[in-house]
Amino acid sequence: MAKIFGLTFVFAFMLAFMMPTLVIHQIGALQLAGGNEKDEAFLAYMQVHGHMFRTFGHGALHGFFVSLFIAVPVIATNCLFEQKSFRYAAITSGYWIVVMTLMGAIICGWK
Repeated sequence: MAKIFGLTFVFAFMLAFMMPTLVIHQIGALQLAGGNEKDEAFLAYMQVHGHMFRTFGHGALHGFFVSLFIAVPVIATNCLFEQKSFRYAAITSGYWIVVMTLMGAIICGWK
C-alpha cells in the first residue's frame, strides 16, 4: 500500500509540476523571453496584460482541454490494446478529466 500511495503522490507531483506551462499564459511569454524576467519585451507584456486570464475558471478550462486532448487519447489507446471495456475507459478518463480540470483551476487561479 505504501508503494502505491507513494508512487501516486510522486506521479501527481510530476503532473502538477508541468501543468503551469499548460494553463498559465504568462509562463509562455516568459519562455519566449528566454526565461529572463528583466527582458524589456516580457516586462512590456506584463505591464499590458499582467495577471489577465489568471482565474480559476480559465485554469479549469485549460485543464479540461489538456485532459481531453492529452490524457484521454493515451488512456483510450491503452484501453484498446488491453481490450478493456468502453465503460472502463470512460470511468478512467472521467477521473483524469476531473483531476486535471481541478488541478488547472487551482494552479492558474492561485497567485
